[in-house]
Amino acid sequence: MAAAVEQIIEGVTNLNIVDQGKKNRIQVSNTKKPPFFYVILAKKIRTVEQDGNTIKIQIWDTAGQERFRTITSSYYRAAHGIIVVYDVTDMESFNNMKQWLSEIDRYASDNVNTLLVGNKCDLVANRAVPFETAKVIATSLFAVCFYVAVGALVEKQLFTTPYWRRFHLNAVNKKNSKFVLLIKYTYI
Repeated sequence: MAAAVEQIIEGVTNLNIVDQGKKNRIQVSNTKKPPFFYVILAKKIRTVEQDGNTIKIQIWDTAGQERFRTITSSYYRAAHGIIVVYDVTDMESFNNMKQWLSEIDRYASDNVNTLLVGNKCDLVANRAVPFETAKVIATSLFAVCFYVAVGALVEKQLFTTPYWRRFHLNAVNKKNSKFVLLIKYTYI
C-alpha cells in the first residue's frame, strides 16, 4: 500500500461475505454490471470527495465465511471505521451481525467508529428486524445505525451521509497517513 500523497488519503475497505451471495452486491455496487464469477479475495477502488480532499479507498472483499475468519481478523487492528451490514428481512443475518460485533470488540481499537447498516429497508412487509432492536444494539456500542434500500448503491448512500465524515475525521484526527474502513456484510 502506498503512502498518502498530499490530499489523497489511501484506505482499505474490507468487505466480508457470509456465504450468502454478498459478492453479487459488491460487484453490482462497484461496476454496475452483473456478476459472472465468485472470487475469495477481490479488490475495488472508490474515490470520494470530503471537505476538499480526495480520498481513495481500496475495497477488499475478503470472503467472510467461517473458514476465512482468521484472515479478516487482522484487518480490524488498523480500522478507523467499521460498518456492519445485515439484512432487515432475515433475523439470522441480524444474529450473525452480533457475532461480527463480538469480533470487532475483540480485535479493533477502543475508539473505532462503528456503523450498523440494515439493508432492504424498502421491503417493509418482510421486515424481521425492527429498527428499534438494531438501534438498542448500536446505542450500547456507541455506534450509529441506519437503513438502506434494496437496489440502491450502499456506497452512494453511505458516502453521502454525515457518518462518512465521522470515519474520515477519526483518521485525520489521529494524523494517520492511511484511512482504513472495515465493512462486514452478514447477508444476501
